[in-house]
Amino acid sequence: MTTPRQRVERIHEEIEGVASQYGVTSWERNFLESVSERATLSEKQEEILSRIEAKVFG
Repeated sequence: MTTPRQRVERIHEEIEGVASQYGVTSWERNFLESVSERATLSEKQEEILSRIEAKVFG
């Protein structure tokens, strides 16, 4: 099981410099920063992070 921080870092590595090409919005980038320091996520946060991962990684 990966931590929120690991998941966010993986997304950042993929979209660095080209976030708009993946359709990742500024709100979503701010959301990623806000959850990267959390040990656990709420159900809603998990849902949003999963949606961003789907956007980026298909």
